[in-house]
Amino acid sequence: MSRRSLLSGFGLGAGAALLVSTAPQAHAAGAEVSLTPGEETTEVATTDGTTVTVPVLLGGTLTITGGSLPAGTRIALTWSSALYTTEEAPAITRDDEAFDCAFEAEPTDDGTTGSAAVLLGAVLPEGAFTLALGSVRALTYPDDIIAPPTATTIALALPDGDREVTQEPADTGTSTDLLWGATIGVTWTALRWADGFHLWKPDTVALHSVGPSPVPAGTVIDVQVDAGAFTDLAVGPEDAEASGSVQGTVLRASYPIPEPVAADTILAIPIVATAAELSGELASYEPPLLALTNAAASQTQRLTGLETVSRQDNAVDAASKVLYGMGEE
Repeated sequence: MSRRSLLSGFGLGAGAALLVSTAPQAHAAGAEVSLTPGEETTEVATTDGTTVTVPVLLGGTLTITGGSLPAGTRIALTWSSALYTTEEAPAITRDDEAFDCAFEAEPTDDGTTGSAAVLLGAVLPEGAFTLALGSVRALTYPDDIIAPPTATTIALALPDGDREVTQEPADTGTSTDLLWGATIGVTWTALRWADGFHLWKPDTVALHSVGPSPVPAGTVIDVQVDAGAFTDLAVGPEDAEASGSVQGTVLRASYPIPEPVAADTILAIPIVATAAELSGELASYEPPLLALTNAAASQTQRLTGLETVSRQDNAVDAASKVLYGMGEE
């Protein structure tokens, strides 16, 4: 699923600049160094009800003009440990060329703030370089909403003193109160027939709203079962059920929930799937598939990874009975 919730890229307009004077004996006098965040950014939801934009890259673009940075230059960084993760080694590159550098010591993490120092092993001449220590963590449910991240700081240690730049998270103005998400679970019945064959029939789908906002009305519970193994399908309460129709090899019904489902609430939705008269091996079989979707509200959806459910452990022919058979009746 393309990430429809918060992880979408935006261009970051302004970069932070770091101006330094370098020692004449080390390299050309008057060198100017600027550091700007990487262009790729992502939106992150925070526990204080806001979303912020942060650079994906832990590091940035280092630009040197009028001189060079000597080998041995130390670059120290701190960052929000809930937001970023580091690679095994730092990297400084320009186009396809890599420049020698290494961690002064292993990065540390006190549970809130990570820190590390990088030592240049080679002279950096004039030009633009990418400094990379890591990137934004994969912020997946249930850890997709984090404490407000602190600014990333990057400091160069030079003969005339440290020069430091900060990369502050930018408030997007979007409230996390708009975010919604859900998981679904299914209860099943095993339908058995002679010679030890069986398949799984869905009986109920339970929608769990994980918040913070309600699951919107109109969110669809889509149910598919094999069109050869089942003759009828209905999803939803008896007075408002959605009836199934044959679409290729599956019998499919889509039930839109009529009302919002509040956070921390479970909605149970009945499924009535009527089986055909089953005997012997099935020539073909499509496993059941249930999914929760809402294209209209996808931009504010927290993706839990639990929006779909299927059962593959059906014993409907000789090969699958070897793997999943439960014995003859």
